[in-house]
Amino acid sequence: MNKLSLSLILAVGIVGMANAQNTYSSSGMEMIFSFANTSMETSTGESVSPTNVVRWAPVINLQSYVNMDFNENVGIFTGLFLRNVGFISDIPENTYLNDPAAAYPPGGQRGNVRYKFRSYNIGIPLGIKLGKMNRSFIYGGYEIAYSFNYKEKRFEDGSKKNVDVYWFGDANDRVEPWQHGFFVGIQFPYGANIKFKYYNNNFFVNDYTDGNGNKPYENFDANVFYFSLSFNVLKNTDFYYYNPDADYEELSLK
Repeated sequence: MNKLSLSLILAVGIVGMANAQNTYSSSGMEMIFSFANTSMETSTGESVSPTNVVRWAPVINLQSYVNMDFNENVGIFTGLFLRNVGFISDIPENTYLNDPAAAYPPGGQRGNVRYKFRSYNIGIPLGIKLGKMNRSFIYGGYEIAYSFNYKEKRFEDGSKKNVDVYWFGDANDRVEPWQHGFFVGIQFPYGANIKFKYYNNNFFVNDYTDGNGNKPYENFDANVFYFSLSFNVLKNTDFYYYNPDADYEELSLK
């Protein structure tokens, strides 16, 4: 993601805020259930798709939004989030990550080996809301995030064998530094949310070369997607609530 795209996102948010009739903040936490579209190559050049297992990430996923409503039916939002995103895969035999002769990671075995990959990202969303702003609505938009921490766990026969953690530059050597994608969701009364997001970028940096001159992710493509549950508990400094007897203008004064 380049600087021009980020500038456009910020510019649209600023223009929207200037024209909004009602501006307020909301915040909350998010529980993420993630998967990935994955593909790899074996040592013989065969293309295979690792089996994915749902990954549940209840922590730490924080989000804070600035909401800008033009009227009771249309609004936009932006903000800041901290998100724990990744996936779990059973890596097939005869691939680099599951090759006994490979230097990274050491000690592979024949048969599937389970890996847990995840990164911590901080980013900015920009979205539009359609519906009843004081009740329920649908929304969608685009997010850009920077990955600053990467963790990789390796399991054999259900036992954890290896854990690697990397920060900032070391993390960005292995996973894509700028991660971005589209999201859609619905917010119900009282602030409950269901959301779906798909990342357009490959999770890994295919050209990463380790200290032994190997490229462990060279033939590993993974696009993460997830469903999430969240609850926006705060509106400005007041608890968010739903009053079916109040009109939009009255709630806007809260």
